[in-house]
Amino acid sequence: MDNIIKLSILEKIEPGQKLTFNNGNVTLVNHTTRIGRWISGNNRHVTLSEISKIIDIAISLNTAIDEKIITSLENLKLTYHTSKNMVQSLTLLQEKITKYMVIQ
Repeated sequence: MDNIIKLSILEKIEPGQKLTFNNGNVTLVNHTTRIGRWISGNNRHVTLSEISKIIDIAISLNTAIDEKIITSLENLKLTYHTSKNMVQSLTLLQEKITKYMVIQ
């Protein structure tokens, strides 16, 4: 899956939605079970790592990043509000994107 397509999927994250990553593809899901995510290896650490990779690739290729990404990451923070580490990591990622957008 092309990184621009992955960015466009990230732009669509709504509160309560999660992401799954399989064979280089990204999918938005509305409802997952903990056991299902555990079996597939999709957890919050994988989610954060994969989002970071997508953003890093976009920045390294000087790809335009839409402000919708910031909102989507804010929506993910709502989804993972019980995990202080996840919220903090997503905030740092938002700051990284904002700095990149200012330079562009």
